[in-house]
Amino acid sequence: MSEVRNNAVWMVRVAAAAFAVAASQPAMAQATEDFGPKYAYYLTSGKDPAAVLKIPVKATVGGRCGFLTAPNANLVVGQIDTTAWNKPVEFVPQCTAMWRIAVTSANGGLVTPATGLPAGYANKAPYDVALNVVTDAGVVTPAPCAAANLQNVAGATCDFKGTASPTQGLLLTRSFEQAPSTITVSAPAYAGQDVLISGTYQDTLIVTVSPAS
Repeated sequence: MSEVRNNAVWMVRVAAAAFAVAASQPAMAQATEDFGPKYAYYLTSGKDPAAVLKIPVKATVGGRCGFLTAPNANLVVGQIDTTAWNKPVEFVPQCTAMWRIAVTSANGGLVTPATGLPAGYANKAPYDVALNVVTDAGVVTPAPCAAANLQNVAGATCDFKGTASPTQGLLLTRSFEQAPSTITVSAPAYAGQDVLISGTYQDTLIVTVSPAS
C-alpha cells in the first residue's frame, strides 16, 4: 500500500470579527467673560458626535488533509486455499476539517498471472477490505467491501470506493493526530467452485484522503 496525499482546494472559511475605531474631538474649554454687573456674556462649546470608522476584516483558513502515518505495508497472508487470514494495517490521518477517504484495488482480488486456464481452474481469489477510522468525534466503521467492489468498473459499489476528492469517498469529521486508524484485509479459506492454480497471488490497495467540499 502506498501513501497518496491530496491537498485539494482549501474549503474552510473563517471570517474575523469586524472591529470599530471611535474617534472624538475634545470639547473646547468653557469660557466666561464678565463685563460688569449688568452685562454678562457666556461662551460655551458642547461635544461633537463621535466619528466612527468601521474596518471589516475577513480571512480564510484552508482545510488540509494528509497522513501523519501512512498505511504502508507489504503483507504476506499465507496459504489462502487452506487457511483463513486477517491483517490490519495502521495509519494516522491528519485532517483539519471535514474530509474524505477512499480505497481502490488494482486487481479486485488476489491474482496470479495465467493464460489459457482450463475449465474448473481459477487464478483469482476474493478478499474483503474494512476501515476503522478514528476522528475527533469518535470512531467510524463503515460496512466492509469486497476487493472486487473497489475497482473503477461499472456496477462496483462501496461507501469508500475510488480516489478521494472533495466530493468522492467516505465523508468524515475532523481527525487530527488521534489514535491510529486501521485498514484490514481478510478472507476465509478459499472455498470457490473452481480450483486455484499454484502461484503467488497479489493485489495492491491505494488509500487516498482529501479535504471535503
